[in-house]
Amino acid sequence: LVIIDGEAAFADMIAYGDSATNSADPFHLSVNASCLPGERLAMEIEIISDGGYSRVINGAIFVGPIGDGAIFTHDAGRFQMTVGATGAFGQSSSSLESRPDGVGYFYDLDPTPSLFECGFIIAMDEAHVSDHVRNESGVASPDFRVDPGGLLAIQEPGELGAEETRSAFDDSQADNPIGLFLEQRTIASDVDEHADYLIVEYSLYNRSGAPINGLHCGIFCDWDFPWVGTEQNPVAGRDGGGFDPALGLGWMRHR
Repeated sequence: LVIIDGEAAFADMIAYGDSATNSADPFHLSVNASCLPGERLAMEIEIISDGGYSRVINGAIFVGPIGDGAIFTHDAGRFQMTVGATGAFGQSSSSLESRPDGVGYFYDLDPTPSLFECGFIIAMDEAHVSDHVRNESGVASPDFRVDPGGLLAIQEPGELGAEETRSAFDDSQADNPIGLFLEQRTIASDVDEHADYLIVEYSLYNRSGAPINGLHCGIFCDWDFPWVGTEQNPVAGRDGGGFDPALGLGWMRHR
């Protein structure tokens, strides 16, 4: 990613909710032809305004057009769930990582989208955390990079279910990469007793050139349970969560 023109000025925004555009002075970027469709290229955006305000936001841009095969929506069972090639799940136009071509997550006949964010996390220690969930800037971390030949491949039917996907990526875009190559597999079944869940399988390979000790993996989900909440937040206001350090267990429930 080459930044040709990375500066732009916006009009004054005085009141809360005001918006402005840089259409008269757009950013200019160039993407190398070797980049794969579906890759997320990390970038930093620095915002500066009068009065000494300054903030740096970490983000990413997608390579290729929307609908390039970087996501797939499972619908073989009693749910619909969109999956990505680099450890993200539940993408839609209203999710944290907005994808207009994604469905997100719906269960059975419930018309309420129930998942705001879901992604894979892997860590060796507090200084080496690679993930596809929100960072301190409130956007999805661009830590994972699609590996050459690792774009999302879809099998219908698959070996173990009516729908299967496979992809491959590494954590080379993390602030402190662990040095891992990861293969992701998702499986959905249309058999009645297995139609309520999605299987997600990861195979991890050490590319760091050194031993990796104390590795932990997990999947973080920010569910919006479909029950009535507060007047200000009628959907998400009644879901709660916590962590039990004795069990090493994170949980979510309806409050």
